[in-house]
Amino acid sequence: MMKSSECLKRLSISGSRILKSALLISARNDADQILGALRKQLGEFGRLIDAGERARMDEVAERLEAARTGADRELIAKLVEELNEVTTRSRNG
Repeated sequence: MMKSSECLKRLSISGSRILKSALLISARNDADQILGALRKQLGEFGRLIDAGERARMDEVAERLEAARTGADRELIAKLVEELNEVTTRSRNG
């Protein structure tokens, strides 16, 4: 029979893995949302965006597309924030 301390340790490790997985899924969902919104906005208003700003958006979006299939939650979150900042600057002029 397993000791209660060993059982708690295993539960803690399992809980930590579940939390990490949930946070990664959340980061990927955030990436999907911002990329979807960006595609929609570029489809509707892309012709109105300065070529330099558009190139910057495309560059960050490509990096985010690549990162979201990986397991680096912090990188995904960083790129979501970066893309959000780039698009906000573009809207605010």
